[in-house]
Amino acid sequence: MIKKFKTRWGKINFVLRHIWEKGDWVENYEKYQMRKEIRLGVWVRTYIAVGNKKGPVKVVFSKNNHVRGYMIGLDLIVCKMWVDISGPTFGM
Repeated sequence: MIKKFKTRWGKINFVLRHIWEKGDWVENYEKYQMRKEIRLGVWVRTYIAVGNKKGPVKVVFSKNNHVRGYMIGLDLIVCKMWVDISGPTFGM
C-alpha cells in the first residue's frame, strides 16, 4: 500500500509492505527481502535528490534544484513501513 500526499511545503509518501501482498517474490524486492531476512527495528535515513525542475542540464543539476529528503521507517518481522518526506522543488 502506498499513499502520497502533496502539500505546499513538500511531499509525503507512506508505504506499507507485508508478506501477504499479492505478487511474485521475484518481482517484488521488498517482499523477497522480508522472506530472506528477519529484521526488527526503527531506522532513519536522509538523502539529497535532484528536483523536478525542467530546463537545460546545467539548470536541472544545479545546487539550487536539490531536494533534501527524510525517511523514517519501522521494520517488523512480517511487514515494513516507512514515511518519506521531501521538501518542495521549483517544478512543483
